[in-house]
Amino acid sequence: MTHPSLRRIETYFENASGMRLFQRSWCTPHAKRLIIIVHGIAEHSGRYETVGAWLATQGAAVYSYDQRGHGKSVGPRAYVNSFSELVDDLEAFIQRAQRAHPDLPTSLMGVSMGGLVIATLLETRPVPVVSAVLAGAALQVGPTFSVMRIAMGKLLRRLFPRLMIALGNDTNDLSSDPEEVRRFDQDPLVQTSITTSLGVEVIAAMECIGKQDRCIQIPLLLLHGEEDRFCPARGSRRYFERQQNPRNKLQVYPQLRHALYHEVQREEIFRETQEWIAAQEEQLDV
Repeated sequence: MTHPSLRRIETYFENASGMRLFQRSWCTPHAKRLIIIVHGIAEHSGRYETVGAWLATQGAAVYSYDQRGHGKSVGPRAYVNSFSELVDDLEAFIQRAQRAHPDLPTSLMGVSMGGLVIATLLETRPVPVVSAVLAGAALQVGPTFSVMRIAMGKLLRRLFPRLMIALGNDTNDLSSDPEEVRRFDQDPLVQTSITTSLGVEVIAAMECIGKQDRCIQIPLLLLHGEEDRFCPARGSRRYFERQQNPRNKLQVYPQLRHALYHEVQREEIFRETQEWIAAQEEQLDV
């Protein structure tokens, strides 16, 4: 049932380089917090309609956007020159959302590649946010990317940076809910291929995250499905161990797959996300 006071807005904004990116928001009156959702590779912000609307009914102003080359945003499909471009876009979007809600505490939610973008931003730049949730984050290379495939990708990127390559994953590995898999497969804004440039840049960013000895100061909630074949759960486990912040939390769900906010237990995960974010805000007053 739709909340009677829920307001959805869809529009475009310009990033720092003048590129038009598509954004959407879910808001209700008297919001207590600002939550920014960053989607994963080859998908778009519209896939987070359900969780975005649910969080809004719990007192959040929820904002999301289609990353460059994804969804309704402009740019060559699934392409970047550098991973830092995605980080730049997120930083600009945070500033935009915070200007609209200057008095609300901000938390970030990143899914898959979106989690990698958030982790990279938090490790490298000062950002005025309270907490971050990384769900099925791309923190370690998955099993479909062998050493040979990665080496071939790097070679092809030098020669043909905009060459499209199939992601090569079985979409049934996204969720144990067949209806959610069907929706993903039939979504016209979902892409089945990415450019060699984006693939190589994402892998390089994952390798950088794994090697750097940089601790994020704000608390992190790391959520992962044990059966995730896209982004292994061990990536979240290792990242959790390295960060060593006592306020961090790691939750690995047995039998769940990659797209946690589209899983059979999604409402439980919605609640856990919301309650944890609210708990971090309470610490601000202590």
